[in-house]
Amino acid sequence: MAIAKLFQGLLSDVAIKSADAPAASAAIPEDFVINAAKTQRANTLPTYQKAFDMLGVKEGDDVLDYGAGMGLGADAAALRGANVSTFEPFPQKDFEPTYKSPQDVPAESASKVLNMNVLNVLPPEERAQAVLTIGKALKPGGEAIINVRPATDVNAAKNKIKSEDGWIIGSGSERTFQKGFTQKELKEYIQSTLGTNFIVEDVKGLTGPSVKITKMPQEQVSYEELSNTNPFPSTVEGI
Repeated sequence: MAIAKLFQGLLSDVAIKSADAPAASAAIPEDFVINAAKTQRANTLPTYQKAFDMLGVKEGDDVLDYGAGMGLGADAAALRGANVSTFEPFPQKDFEPTYKSPQDVPAESASKVLNMNVLNVLPPEERAQAVLTIGKALKPGGEAIINVRPATDVNAAKNKIKSEDGWIIGSGSERTFQKGFTQKELKEYIQSTLGTNFIVEDVKGLTGPSVKITKMPQEQVSYEELSNTNPFPSTVEGI
């Protein structure tokens, strides 16, 4: 079966729980893949522009778009005069990201980081790894915006199968994983993952739960504990 390796545990949990919640679950087909690239959208520029304003992105800033999708947000930051780098493991054919592997993202290289609607497509281990990599990439005193899909939105989706930490959504041979957040849940999750050397604040004005992260100037951390796990569910058998 061509099932994403990173989601095998989630799918096992689905098989157990679907019998307990038939109204909320769809029949499980014999063969499908989790394809995170299906979540990429071309209509995200207004949200990016609001996030740029919140971070005060300007000429000369070192900006990292972590989970850059189609690269449209990165292009918009470049128009502001920023020095832009991108991380995206699933680039479209006309977009070449700076980094395709999270291990290649340099430590303390970005004064501003954007992470827009990315954490909600990652299972728990890879989600935590992504947050730690964002923390690693921030320069001391640097700031990041993390924005995710709300729990109410994800929970209302049709054609979904319950998993331990979210939903497998869609029908057919390719589906997506989604974990919705409340504002309180997102803030507490980011703070507990990064620790006390980061300030995590609520942000209003973006679509979905959002926080701003500030890396304390005195932050000194060893990044050796970061594993080699790809924080995107990108390794799909046969792809």
